[in-house]
Amino acid sequence: MFWLGIVFVSAFLVLLVGAITQAVWIQRHIRHPRTVMALIVLASLVAIPASLSIALAEPDHFVGWAQYVIGAQTIFLVGITVVVFALRHPTIQPPKVRRVLAIGAHPDDLELACGGSLARFADEGHEVMAIVMSHGANGGRDEVRENEARLGADTLEVASVSVQDFTDTKMATEMERMVKVIELAVELFKPDVILTHSEHDQHQDHHAVHLATLRAGRRSSTILCYESPSATRDFAPNYFVDVAPYMDAKVAAVKRHKDQAGKPYMGAKVLRGAAVFRGSQARTEQAEGFEVVRALSSGLGDL
Repeated sequence: MFWLGIVFVSAFLVLLVGAITQAVWIQRHIRHPRTVMALIVLASLVAIPASLSIALAEPDHFVGWAQYVIGAQTIFLVGITVVVFALRHPTIQPPKVRRVLAIGAHPDDLELACGGSLARFADEGHEVMAIVMSHGANGGRDEVRENEARLGADTLEVASVSVQDFTDTKMATEMERMVKVIELAVELFKPDVILTHSEHDQHQDHHAVHLATLRAGRRSSTILCYESPSATRDFAPNYFVDVAPYMDAKVAAVKRHKDQAGKPYMGAKVLRGAAVFRGSQARTEQAEGFEVVRALSSGLGDL
């Protein structure tokens, strides 16, 4: 019984430590991650002491009880493995890979506005590239926010993210240089779809990035505008992406922006509430809405 108890102690310790250290991976790849995490933690906290008792018990002592515990632990380990595989977001090879270029003014803009969509596109096998036009120095610590932009993109599994150095809150004064940066990205990446800020946004940088994107993407066939927390009441989405399976990934990506954690629109309840509202408009559970500047059906495909 000693070695069997040690084996189970080791197994549940590995499971518990793995769940804690890989929490972001679980949030990104597993549906209902909070439930899965809770099951692993609770079961480990019960199983580890029970397994130690078995390992330390005298020979033939508590044999009947030990057999039941070992049986229950074996069933749980097999069951949690099956559950994790069953709840994984499927990786899909689409009939045609689309290139999606997402452009945001500040770190956290993309995660807040279209993080669920970007996670979905990445999981569906499309190529996703992001450009963040500033470090967001006026709203926080620039070196911290730049790193958080990369962490957020990694959480969503965006293939690449470029963080530019345009002046936070004064991007309209650097319009020509912004246009050139976006033009170069369009030329090199050749996106099928461009995502950017909406015209109906009260933040001056968001509006400036919107205008720069339209100029730089003037030859692009499909441009969609996402909804930022600063969007005005005139924002009127007419294209929706079902993000219900990806809201946990979106919330996890937004949480990487710890520098902005105190802002009310960063909370999980606010993010989920907005998705439910847009989902009701799209007749689905949760969605992110976009305004279509123009859209070519072959560009959007099955996005």
